Amino acid sequence: MKYLAAVLLIFCSFTSFARGKYVSVIVTIAKTDTNTNLIVYGSRQLTLDDFQGPVDNNVLSYTAVTFSAIDIKCTYEESVDSIKANVIITPYFDKTKSWCKTSGHNEHTLAHEQLHFDLTALKACELVKRIQTTHFTKADFSKELHDVNQSLLNEVATEQDKYDNLTHHGILTDKQAEESARIKALLQKSWCYN
Repeated sequence: MKYLAAVLLIFCSFTSFARGKYVSVIVTIAKTDTNTNLIVYGSRQLTLDDFQGPVDNNVLSYTAVTFSAIDIKCTYEESVDSIKANVIITPYFDKTKSWCKTSGHNEHTLAHEQLHFDLTALKACELVKRIQTTHFTKADFSKELHDVNQSLLNEVATEQDKYDNLTHHGILTDKQAEESARIKALLQKSWCYN
């Protein structure tokens, strides 16, 4: 069982002032997407039928791979002294890139893979908070937003690897149960999905 990540919403707005110029940003967590190959976090739990990608039989040590990621889209209007930006963050699972071997078609594997998706969603919440607390400048807004996103993506990969290492990809059932309880508790505390 393995996790793959790519790129990077909840409702909030804030303004950063920088030497007479300001950046106003509204951040939203998406609840839907028009791409039917994607499952947006919070719309429903994963099922084994969602793992529709081609199985990589060269990967002998994994029974399943979850491709979940955080997409970030930004549109903005710029004037002489300000930027008004709309940022939409979408934590999603890609059915076409996620796969499960026949030997892994069971509830244990599914539960492990769901927690990978849950971890991605928790990191999406952190991204919202970071965007909210970043003091963007008009001159470097795009670069600063990219840097915030990139920093979080590195953390997503680290967190996913840590989860797989602790549970030995879901094989250590006691560790899997501990991680499940920890991640579920974090989700219950999260302001994003309650």
